[in-house]
Amino acid sequence: MNILTMKLMTQGVLLCLLSQCLFGVLYLFSLWLQPLNGTDVFAWRMVAMLFCLALIIFPTVGYRAILRLMKENLGYHFSRWAIFLLGTINAGSQF
Repeated sequence: MNILTMKLMTQGVLLCLLSQCLFGVLYLFSLWLQPLNGTDVFAWRMVAMLFCLALIIFPTVGYRAILRLMKENLGYHFSRWAIFLLGTINAGSQF
């Protein structure tokens, strides 16, 4: 194994552990946001998830890689965008 592979593997393990910790803290939202109802807690959870994803994605991959994905892989193909958004809707519905 070279250094780059080890670095990526270590990064992946750390992100996996972080995601497990965040998942464990998820249930504390209902206690921390006590006067709010379930829909409000869901909305705050989505906002927190978006913020955490941005904190993970932008330093590791960068916004240029995201733009490159949108330009090169998805482009102007309606079917590719539909499949991409279908996966997003599926993941969002499971929350």
